[in-house]
Amino acid sequence: MPNGNTHKLVGLSVGCGLPLLIDPGNDTHLLEQIVAFAATGVSFGALPDVLEPAFRNPNHRGFLHSIVFGLLIYYLAKAVWDQLKKKNTASKTNEFDWSAFIAVLIFVALIAYMSHLFLDLLTKKGLPII
Repeated sequence: MPNGNTHKLVGLSVGCGLPLLIDPGNDTHLLEQIVAFAATGVSFGALPDVLEPAFRNPNHRGFLHSIVFGLLIYYLAKAVWDQLKKKNTASKTNEFDWSAFIAVLIFVALIAYMSHLFLDLLTKKGLPII
């Protein structure tokens, strides 16, 4: 059964791995960027339990842990992914692209949040539909 540490570890993996998958030819990811992606992954991997804490209610899985909310997150992530694909096909310059960096941060956040829902889906309690 996933716990807070599992959610954070999977979020960390998302934060460290996704940016490399999005732009595999980019070997110029600075340490600051990697730390930002990793911190975002850890934070958003644990966010559902921060928003709906288990210590208040053992059956804490409300709307923010639901399949419907997961689908909303999926469609947001898909929209961000489509924008990232457009940016990767555009010509590259030597100056830092803040909009691409923010888009990757948002994508990492959304996928890390979805990883939390996926791990909770695999438990006996599962996820509510709404």
